[in-house]
Amino acid sequence: MRIMLRPVILSVLVGAMLLYSSCISAEQIQTTSPRPASSSASNTNTSGMGVFAVTVATGNTSLPEDVQALRFSIDEIHLKNNEGDWQVLPAELNSFEILPNRELSKTILTTRVETVLYDSIAFSISDLFVLYDENAGGPIAWPKNNPLKGQLRLKPEVNAATRVRIVLEPGASLLKDSNCRWYFTPFWVAEQY
Repeated sequence: MRIMLRPVILSVLVGAMLLYSSCISAEQIQTTSPRPASSSASNTNTSGMGVFAVTVATGNTSLPEDVQALRFSIDEIHLKNNEGDWQVLPAELNSFEILPNRELSKTILTTRVETVLYDSIAFSISDLFVLYDENAGGPIAWPKNNPLKGQLRLKPEVNAATRVRIVLEPGASLLKDSNCRWYFTPFWVAEQY
């Protein structure tokens, strides 16, 4: 009887080890949908094009006192030309973490654009997350495919750099209601510099 139990015990142990090792290595993988190539990569003829760069920065308002971090991504920059057509430009280096009492300034896009008159800019935010109190936090609901739009008149020059800064006011944008739910209502401005 003792001889017969060894194979059973051995098979149970091997099965448990396989199950345990498969649970350890199982991780959720999140991917993003493919993005079109930037206009600089898709246009081999860049004569008559201007360089366009976008930087995201924080303004003068700091995060609320009980907030340790605000995290988000900017997925795309949209430019609307004077004829009403929107050009979508995928953002690079697009993840942000705003921390208390620290300024943020990060270039997220450098590409070539046509040298036409543009009258509006927009950008898409995703993956909003707030970390507050000692170790509490969570995602903030935000509508998908709802770019933030603003007026900005600019006309890139041939082979010259046109720089735009999107300034986000984190303290004015992040609000908490009486039920301790956080809301993100972005206060921002775009300026050419």
